Amino acid sequence: QLPAAAEHLGLSADDDGAAYASEAWRLAVDTGLLDVTDPEEGELPDGGESEGEGTVTAGENLELLTTGSPQDVLGIWLE
Repeated sequence: QLPAAAEHLGLSADDDGAAYASEAWRLAVDTGLLDVTDPEEGELPDGGESEGEGTVTAGENLELLTTGSPQDVLGIWLE
């Protein structure tokens, strides 16, 4: 998934692009720009195990990047 994410971000789909996409993902999650909800583990109707898919939503701090003051934005990075 990282090469596709890198391409979506306009980065090369090679190892460097994937590494940059991974770093961007971690930064967005760590700073509260994105909230990740892990999937529920459970059993499928056919008896198999479900790995499921998690969900990602906008985090509390995402809106501050476009509507907050410079101090608000700086506060995101300093937390």
